[in-house]
Amino acid sequence: MASAIGTYIKQPYEEVFITVDFNERLGADEEIVSGEVIVTDKGGAADYSATMTGALFHTEKTLICMIKGGEHNRFYNASYRIVTDKSQKFEADVIIRVKEIS
Repeated sequence: MASAIGTYIKQPYEEVFITVDFNERLGADEEIVSGEVIVTDKGGAADYSATMTGALFHTEKTLICMIKGGEHNRFYNASYRIVTDKSQKFEADVIIRVKEIS
């Protein structure tokens, strides 16, 4: 089951690192070996990963991705997916709200 992290509000111009911490779900001696972030239209199937994700890296317990762009007044779902050194797979979702503030 995916865990919902919450909502992050950003402006269309902004390019920000969003970090998801999987520490509570991983064992004490378990760490992340790979990860990916998939960005889709909230409630839809359109994939925006190619235009909305940038640099991606991980630490032992966190997955960090640059989220960029997006259209004003749109909601997106960023699915942070990891694989651990114990072959477990976890997913956590962040809702991205893009809003131009003027």
